[in-house]
Amino acid sequence: MLIKKFSKSMGYALFLMCFSVSVFANNALDAVNNILQDRTQVVVAKAPETEQIQDDSINQDISGLKNSLKNDYAFVLFYRTSCPHCRKFDPTLKQFSINTNIPVRAFTLDGGVLPSFPDSINITKDVVEQYFGKDANIAVPTLFIMNIKSLRVYPVASGEMSYIDLVIRMNQLTPKMLQVERGEHA
Repeated sequence: MLIKKFSKSMGYALFLMCFSVSVFANNALDAVNNILQDRTQVVVAKAPETEQIQDDSINQDISGLKNSLKNDYAFVLFYRTSCPHCRKFDPTLKQFSINTNIPVRAFTLDGGVLPSFPDSINITKDVVEQYFGKDANIAVPTLFIMNIKSLRVYPVASGEMSYIDLVIRMNQLTPKMLQVERGEHA
């Protein structure tokens, strides 16, 4: 008898708990949908104006990078052609390279070639150790920037980036690189 009462009350408690979770989940889902609708309306209303401001800002940033880095730097890219992130990042980096006049030295880990970098070099153990250390596992795509005069190397990114993210990252990194190059370690 005690077991029947216990299992009846447990069944009722379980039902209430599931019902409460279901109601909470529905309310949470409704709240998220409302937020997304509001966000979509705001973005649609302001997109053209914001886009133009963003384009102008990016062009200024690119111009600043071009002047700051001149002909002293090159990107060093490590990739695999079998990597979807590498293939997606390929045209982004190529366009950034063209816009900033920063060349790219690409190293392939699998012997394949990406369309934007047909002169890729097969990676050697020495190159791996120089950039990643001994016995390193290499995540791809990985991007460095190197001063071709001092041979100092700075990590830029590991993983795929959008064009805007690459601009932002380079704007963060450039002043720090230039400080190091001038001997002003911050």
